Amino acid sequence: MTIKDQKKLTAALEKQIHEIMPKEKDTKHNTMGSRIEWKMKALGLNQRQLGRLCDVPKSSINNAIKDKVKMPSYIKKLAEVLETNVNYLLTGEIDPTVVHVPANTSLLACDTPVRPNDDVDYHIVSIKKGERLYTPKGVEHIGIISDVYIGHKQKK
Repeated sequence: MTIKDQKKLTAALEKQIHEIMPKEKDTKHNTMGSRIEWKMKALGLNQRQLGRLCDVPKSSINNAIKDKVKMPSYIKKLAEVLETNVNYLLTGEIDPTVVHVPANTSLLACDTPVRPNDDVDYHIVSIKKGERLYTPKGVEHIGIISDVYIGHKQKK
């Protein structure tokens, strides 16, 4: 399959997903500016801090919040800093296929499925590379952490 064919297939699948799972609309924050301000406050930032993180002056953030600009040139960076996506900032559409994870939450991928069990506690231990894992009686080795994700950014 060529790259062009893969892109066509991906586009067709995305269209089907969006037909099956229509996007919700954020009706509480009905302008781009109100969505920016809401996300900014939710993250505990002020306009000056947000501007610094986006490498723009505070006045640019203020103009975006007041809806004086329809498409800020730094919209991608703004979405990244606000832990959202460009489409949400512009349209208010919430994509049901996107899961937002708070930045202070770590997601761990294990090489084996882990079945939750309320009767046991789970612990993560670190062992120097090449060292052997010794486990006491009553401890079951379930698997090895294969990837660590912090918020939505993968750390290796």
